[in-house]
Amino acid sequence: MAAVECEFRVAGTCHAETVAVYWKGERGAEVWYHDVHRAGRVRQGTFAGHTWVFRDKATGEQVASFVASEEREQVVMVSGAAFAAAAPARALDPSALLAFGEWSGDGVRYVRGNSGDNYWRELDDVGHESMVLEQLECHYATAWLWWLSMGWVAFNCLDANQQAAVGSLVFIASAQQHQLPSVPWPAQLLALCRLLHLPPSTVCILAVLLGGAVVASTVPIMSGHLLLRDLQSGRLLKITDRVVLMKGDQANGGSWRELAHGSWARPPGELQLTRSHRLWHGGYIAAVAVLLTRIAYRL
Repeated sequence: MAAVECEFRVAGTCHAETVAVYWKGERGAEVWYHDVHRAGRVRQGTFAGHTWVFRDKATGEQVASFVASEEREQVVMVSGAAFAAAAPARALDPSALLAFGEWSGDGVRYVRGNSGDNYWRELDDVGHESMVLEQLECHYATAWLWWLSMGWVAFNCLDANQQAAVGSLVFIASAQQHQLPSVPWPAQLLALCRLLHLPPSTVCILAVLLGGAVVASTVPIMSGHLLLRDLQSGRLLKITDRVVLMKGDQANGGSWRELAHGSWARPPGELQLTRSHRLWHGGYIAAVAVLLTRIAYRL
């Protein structure tokens, strides 16, 4: 009788909150082995031909049954339809275990598989599952003009005299029709100015803005978070770029406290910007920069 390895998975749509896993002996006696929560999973060694029964923990109702085949590794999905057989056993595809989203740090990992559901698992440093969480929300904000924000912060760090000096230089450089004849402008720049009907100082400012638009479209600073709910306790968790937070109960003020520090090993798809998204925003910023420069020159 061949030894095999099975992974029992309870679907997120299963009507049973907790599924009890039983091994069925030759005489029909059932021996309890595991309790698996909704959207959870557990690995179990067995032998080909052995029968496993899945029951609703609360009612004892049979949810599914499964007979192990001779495949060395098998995955069984317990869907939750009463008295329905489990999904046919199949060889375990290694790619199915690759995390579609993974956050790791401080001896803990939060992993979501690529099965298409919205459930995450908390794993300890040896890979044991300690929590199953339902994803409630995914939110991100993108700072497309972070380079301007950094400049503004640096400007505010100057004293009053330094700010006045910078303001005077900007005013002189952007003065209407100011050609700054003492500056030895390159011939190529002057030719471009004649083509655009703009003075060299304005073209330089426009070049800085367009350069910023390119930077914004290629390396935007982004912050986002996932809001998760522990299926067992109902506690809320928030996963950000650098930290995992847990919301306390009302007795403790309901404030968020830090659980772990780390980062995304593989951000989930909804927290990743597509190339078209980047290019669209970059083009939008460039168009606004050109329009504002043109308006400022005509004032």
